[in-house]
Amino acid sequence: MPRIAALIPLLLLSLALSPQPQRSSSPHTSTGNAAQSPPSPDTSSSNSEAISRIQRSVEDLIAGDPQLSSADIQATVDDYNITLTGTVESYAQHHRVLVLVQQYARWRKIVDNLKTK
Repeated sequence: MPRIAALIPLLLLSLALSPQPQRSSSPHTSTGNAAQSPPSPDTSSSNSEAISRIQRSVEDLIAGDPQLSSADIQATVDDYNITLTGTVESYAQHHRVLVLVQQYARWRKIVDNLKTK
């Protein structure tokens, strides 16, 4: 118990010294932070570069897999989805493609438009 009692003043001191959020004097006054500015051109270009890099990686991964040599698959990537279109020979290939692409999906949804012959 004495250890805890010694820590309480330190905790109170750290709370007192921590930066506090600024509050406006009137509840109807805006601080200007509510509206977000549009992304800068540098951000959008780096985002499109990242998307094209992911798309190339997914296509290279599929093309380099010997189990998928007979498959005809195209992948398109955007901010929220990885869309797979084309045809595969079997359900095993279909499953294999989905497992491979999952490595790059992260938060993106995989839209499965693949057809099985």
